[in-house]
Amino acid sequence: MTPPNSGRIAAFGLASLLVGFSLWHMFQFRVPFPFWDMIRVEAFLDDHFDRGWNLAGLATITQNEHRPVFPLLLWIADHAWFASTGVLVIVFDAALLAGISVLWMGWMRSATRPGSRRIALMTAVAVVIFWPAQGENLTWPVQANSLFSLTALLTAIHALLASERASADPQQRRRCLGWLALTILLLFVATYSLAFGLLGWPLFVCYLLLRRRPWWMIAPLATAGLGTVAPYAAFWVEVPHHAHALPSLLEPSSVAAYFFGLLGAPVHKLIEWPFPGQRPLFRGVMGTAIFALAVAAAQRVLLRAPADGASRKSQADAALVLSAVLGLGCAFLIALGRHDFGVAQSQSSRYTIIPCFVWLGTAGYWIPRLPAPRPLAVAGQALAWLLLGVMAVSYFGHASGARH
Repeated sequence: MTPPNSGRIAAFGLASLLVGFSLWHMFQFRVPFPFWDMIRVEAFLDDHFDRGWNLAGLATITQNEHRPVFPLLLWIADHAWFASTGVLVIVFDAALLAGISVLWMGWMRSATRPGSRRIALMTAVAVVIFWPAQGENLTWPVQANSLFSLTALLTAIHALLASERASADPQQRRRCLGWLALTILLLFVATYSLAFGLLGWPLFVCYLLLRRRPWWMIAPLATAGLGTVAPYAAFWVEVPHHAHALPSLLEPSSVAAYFFGLLGAPVHKLIEWPFPGQRPLFRGVMGTAIFALAVAAAQRVLLRAPADGASRKSQADAALVLSAVLGLGCAFLIALGRHDFGVAQSQSSRYTIIPCFVWLGTAGYWIPRLPAPRPLAVAGQALAWLLLGVMAVSYFGHASGARH
């Protein structure tokens, strides 16, 4: 008889092997530090550090349209301790990716019933997050920018849902407010790590409004959001020449082509190794399909009548969908700023982790809902395992081939 926890043990065992292989693989590359598009740590230290500086000065440091306060602390430590080799930052980035994997695996487990679909989805998380096709996410210290922000955003989703769950019981208001305070702190870290963190404030407020949560939950979050975003906007930074939103909105076809191409990039990377070559049309079609599925899931979860706050499955569904919606928002902002580079640029591996969030959230919501009659259930399980098999082949193919 199969032990009840054998599936969970097998999933985490395989995930550990994939994580270990990825860590070995990414240290095969020595990456110069700092990079062409990141803040010059040495110049900052020459201008500020040796003569003393304060948090107010640190908060005004900018990199393009971003305000990387928290990643900057890590870059300074790497500069001081490791002569800007990037080793400390890469190790920290790997820890952030591991934390993201743990969160996603927990949501996948709660959203699915025991069985092969749960094992496939949980294992797929580690495969996707530590995918060598996303080489720049694994080997570029500059990715601390986005990983700081994305990890804080995902953890904030977990804290927000824990606050919502506690709000269902009047006896747990103190615990509810504690989780809400943690949510606000995490959103602050996300905002002052990368501009994408700005998306979390309106999304979380809208989520609580749609779920008809009490005003004493919504008011602190909205007030903190205004208090965080207002200084950010007051000291706005010079936006790169390719990232002007209003002119970009006058080119909707180019923005849409880049947006759907970016969403379809992870699916394209599944076949990129055995079948090399650029396929912008294929990426666009797959991106459109993923967008439609993500929007349909968001409508079901975010716009329906409030669900039971104590239901673990409902909470996991909301976490998956909120992550996918955040990914859609980030992808749209990237499309506004990058469409001038052409659709092929959306294939750059440093951008693939964001559409992967959309991909994982969409798969985690819809695959468990495949029709229940036995023949279709068997087909659904076969589909989930086939997808995992293709990812594994692509995984080792990319790892043995090149960084991208």
